[in-house]
Amino acid sequence: MAIPEGLDKSISTAIALGSASLALWAHRRELQRIAHEEKQKYVDKELKAYAAQRDFGHIQRDLDQLKINTTHLSQEADQRLDKLERQFERFSGSLEVLTERLKERNARAVD
Repeated sequence: MAIPEGLDKSISTAIALGSASLALWAHRRELQRIAHEEKQKYVDKELKAYAAQRDFGHIQRDLDQLKINTTHLSQEADQRLDKLERQFERFSGSLEVLTERLKERNARAVD
């Protein structure tokens, strides 16, 4: 490549161009480093957001399962209580019948 005649070919010009090139290269490297760090921050932020959403989903499903289990246990407890109430009523009825028979037997024994 031919250098125009009006251009100074001194060593200081070459050093200045080399320094400018080196500064430009260093600045480009710094920008690449900053861009990489910012991308990493973004990825970390997105991963944390995803993890939070995933954890919230797990908690929501656990809560839904607890509601289902609580409802099931409540229904089962109600059924068992109803069964016990019916048995109690039968026993109470049987006890009343036995009490009446005992009274009749005692009344006949006294006569």
